[in-house]
Amino acid sequence: MTVKTQALFGSRYASIGGLLTILCFLSFDVAAQASGPQNIGSDREHEVIASQSDSETPDPARELATHGPSHRLLISQTETKRRPNLPSSVLQGPVKEPHTSVDQQFTEKVENALVEKPVAPAWHPFDHLPRESRFIKDNASDADPSDEPSNAVSQKFHWKPAILQSVLIQGFQLSYALVIQEKTRRALKGPFFRDYWDSIKGTKGWSDGNKFFTNYIAHPMQGGMTGFIFVQNHDRAKKQIFAESKQYWKDRLKAFAWSAAWSANWEFGPVSQSSIGNVGLYGHQGYVDSVITPTVGTGWLLTEEALDRYLIRHLEMSGPKVKKLLRTFLNPMRSVANLLRFKEPWYRDRPYGH
Repeated sequence: MTVKTQALFGSRYASIGGLLTILCFLSFDVAAQASGPQNIGSDREHEVIASQSDSETPDPARELATHGPSHRLLISQTETKRRPNLPSSVLQGPVKEPHTSVDQQFTEKVENALVEKPVAPAWHPFDHLPRESRFIKDNASDADPSDEPSNAVSQKFHWKPAILQSVLIQGFQLSYALVIQEKTRRALKGPFFRDYWDSIKGTKGWSDGNKFFTNYIAHPMQGGMTGFIFVQNHDRAKKQIFAESKQYWKDRLKAFAWSAAWSANWEFGPVSQSSIGNVGLYGHQGYVDSVITPTVGTGWLLTEEALDRYLIRHLEMSGPKVKKLLRTFLNPMRSVANLLRFKEPWYRDRPYGH
């Protein structure tokens, strides 16, 4: 085979191979185009469906921006999005406090510092304790379990113990006269009722012949003691503080009446100086005791209660021994009245230090 023949065959094989190669590329391209439009079509279908679903639930804000405020004025609840079920504080967000400048804060601090704080009242001697706590019993030794609650306002007067205490002190005095005074024992020998009546008729004038100490100190002390008998048997009167109210003076006027009745009974009663001692038979019966005993005696009572308020209840805070001594000796007639109701001489119906 010649050289020309070989060259001709080679060019033919090359042209056939190139043609086959071009046909292969064309077939691959046709296959790719056949599969590509289907996917693109499906994607476009998804886009169309999504656009339709979006169009079914229109956005009010988008429509308002597109068509203006007059297009849709009312929006139903189904068209709005549901808000999450959260607390209102979370939905509203943190509350911002109003901004205050540094100068304003400084001014507020200065104003608060300049505001006058309440100051305790001045010490009007020995009387600085709070009024509302005076009748609260905070000491078991000073509390009487038979007493009613301190907050209860009771006006009851206990007649039976008051009469028994009055009879008790009168019995002590008559017993003393019978044991110590020989003239009292001698007066018992005559007819009782006739001598008793003659003794009452023998009361004349002001003086009874006794010494100054007996008429103007001892008898007023006795009147103060009988006044305390009334006070300690009256639920309201025994818890009052000296001169703190008008009711205090009214109750002390009642104590004066009680003391006057007791003094009259001591002078002229069926068991008295006139019946037991027949004092009027010997010209020693006057009106001085009947007047001085309740009047000056009530003044004695008021003096002891004033000392208890302004002096004793403050100094007694030094200790229990000081408390007992001050209460006993600076309120002697109250101490005797306490003994008549079988209490310690230093007993008080008020709490400790009040």
